[in-house]
Amino acid sequence: MNPSDIKDKTQIAAKTSDVHSEALKRHGLIMDRERENRELGVQDTIFAQTQGGMYSDVGTEDASGNTIKDTSPDIPKYEFNLVAGAIDTVVGDQRQNEIAIRVRPDGNGSDKDKADIFNGIIKNIQALSGFQSIHDAAFDETLNSGYGGYRVSTQFTNDDVNVNSFDQEVIIEPINSAVTSLFFGPSQKYDKSDAMYAFLVWDEELTTFKALYPDAQTTDFDQEIYADEDHRPWFSGDTIRMAEYWRKVPTKKTIALLSDGRVIDVEDEKAVIDDLAQAGVSIVRQRTIDTWQVERYIMNGAEMLKPVEKWAGKLFPLIPQYGKITNIQNQQYVRGLVRFAKDAQRVYNYLRSTIVSVVAKAPKDVHWMTPEMGKGHEASLQRMNIDDNPIQYFNPDPKFPGPPARTGAPQVQQALIEAAQTAKLDVQMATGITPGTAQPTAGTDIDKRSGKAIEAQARRGDSGAYIFMSNDALSIQALGNVLVDIIPHYYDSTRQVRIMKPDGETEEITINETVRDEQSGEPVIVNDLSIGRYSTMVDIGPAFATQRMEAADRLITLASDPEGPYAKLTPDLIVKNLDLPGDASNELYKRIRGFMIKEGVVEPTEEEAEEYQLTEQEQQQMQLKTEREQAEI
Repeated sequence: MNPSDIKDKTQIAAKTSDVHSEALKRHGLIMDRERENRELGVQDTIFAQTQGGMYSDVGTEDASGNTIKDTSPDIPKYEFNLVAGAIDTVVGDQRQNEIAIRVRPDGNGSDKDKADIFNGIIKNIQALSGFQSIHDAAFDETLNSGYGGYRVSTQFTNDDVNVNSFDQEVIIEPINSAVTSLFFGPSQKYDKSDAMYAFLVWDEELTTFKALYPDAQTTDFDQEIYADEDHRPWFSGDTIRMAEYWRKVPTKKTIALLSDGRVIDVEDEKAVIDDLAQAGVSIVRQRTIDTWQVERYIMNGAEMLKPVEKWAGKLFPLIPQYGKITNIQNQQYVRGLVRFAKDAQRVYNYLRSTIVSVVAKAPKDVHWMTPEMGKGHEASLQRMNIDDNPIQYFNPDPKFPGPPARTGAPQVQQALIEAAQTAKLDVQMATGITPGTAQPTAGTDIDKRSGKAIEAQARRGDSGAYIFMSNDALSIQALGNVLVDIIPHYYDSTRQVRIMKPDGETEEITINETVRDEQSGEPVIVNDLSIGRYSTMVDIGPAFATQRMEAADRLITLASDPEGPYAKLTPDLIVKNLDLPGDASNELYKRIRGFMIKEGVVEPTEEEAEEYQLTEQEQQQMQLKTEREQAEI
């Protein structure tokens, strides 16, 4: 969206003093539009994940702010939580796969080498941030409430070597309870990249708030400002609501194309231009463009608490994640996996509880006898079910011929059991997660079905979970867009950065290093991430460790044929993909690789030739031997 095309219903405040009123108004508009969705999301989470939550929405509030009471029937209340089991199934499937961000060149001077640097930096950021657990928590919350998310932030580099560094690095942080904390203005896109404003809210204890902001309005929180409708939600008595208010402000910027190929902001990088001019880098041309300035404010219901902070990127560093989204007459409805399974789960609980209640209250299958029959045998009769004595005595009673008799205990109605089974199927249909019915024979550990049948059975639930998996990938792609947008702004000086490869190995590379071109003698910058345009996509598949084990299994299968060529050609590749403890894989790979080089099966690399001190003649001889071996194969 071009800033000149903006048609936001709220006027963007031009003065800093008016921004607080603008923020309150915008927050109120969001809550009017999304309050019901958010409340239902909280209730869904309580229903699926808390003890007793299936019988009421205790602890949540309705739209008027009144606490909901337990109004469920006064009957035995047992919980047989099928919904949480369905969620755990989807979570388990999700954690077996890896969604990897892949950056690719997209013109304007971009290239594959720098795209690979972006990929390595992003993987390292994810590793340092503990993104796996952040991502898992967001996905879990999305399945329950329909809302999840995380954020991108920055911090100064602070390692053991350079504790006083002024370099900054990008990190990813969790957003807890996104259903009640992460909000965006009107938007047409899933990732909310076209929203004009956003909020990240939380409740702060008053004692902590006063310590953090001693100059804020802390003396009287019962002041009149919190009495009106707009301000009441920002103060509860024990806590005060705070928010990060993010907004985009249309602005104009002058950019310059430098002789070394870089495009820079003239206003923000005047000092850089002067330094580059001394090194022989000049401005080729410049122009003025319409763009966004992203701003962040820290606020409560009464005032702005910090001066405005300008964010370097063009995108909000807030990544939303949603469950199932439905748009009806310009109103958006969001839900997780729980919403439409609640009634079926309640019916199942009621029926199972009723069955337990009937069985518990039913009289036992007792013996019926007259007093004359039991006279003198009272002690043994009282212990009949305890001692399990095969012989019991009784006195004949002429008035009631025959021995004591059983009349039979009442049975649970078959219709009640069938109704409970139907309710169980209803839960499975509502969640879209249908567990397999074919199981191995009792008492055995072997499933004799074919591999394809087992795999097909295991994926029967994928149809119900697919929309959540798909949106999960969209959110990670949105994360990639934010990182690609912001990395060039914070990795903009000559420095060493750590990049991570897909196999987890790391490497230190230098970025933004100015060197002289060997032919022209002109200064050029190596690994300048600000040059070029890059886009992102995501790759979905098994985690790298799983891929490596699968590769090893396939190679072993190929090498198992003694008559085939693979037994001789694959030992080093097999070892490379084995998951052995410690450094055993590397050591074994090194030994087998050396043996294969000396046997002429593979050609040595430059590093290997140097390590084994091979002369050029020996390398040529090995190459000829390798060619002969391959010709024979």
